[in-house]
Amino acid sequence: YAAGEVSELEHRLARYCFDKKVVYAFTLFSGAARVAPFTRYTRGWAYVMTDLQEIAEGLGWKPVPTGANFTLLRPLDEGLLNGLQDVGREKVVSDVQLYLDLMGHRGRGEEAASFLLEQRLRPQW
Repeated sequence: YAAGEVSELEHRLARYCFDKKVVYAFTLFSGAARVAPFTRYTRGWAYVMTDLQEIAEGLGWKPVPTGANFTLLRPLDEGLLNGLQDVGREKVVSDVQLYLDLMGHRGRGEEAASFLLEQRLRPQW
């Protein structure tokens, strides 16, 4: 958990990772908001290739059992970050990875994935 709007937290994470040379990428609704905005969201999501606790402490974020407004994920495989996209000055997972992440997410994830498919993936076929 961190105080502030999700968009502000996303920008802080991006700056922190840039300064510390940490590989990161926004995913789920944080990623979708940058490449195919579909829905409003109140929780940020990002993969990071370093110790999660180190990042959280560096940003002044606190782990909480419930009510989190940002989730940091450590990918099980570095291949998950292949094809990173630069959107503005921030990193987003590839459209294919974003689609897979959204499809596996409960709530409005499936709808956002379908929108991404129609807006970004199908036109490339």
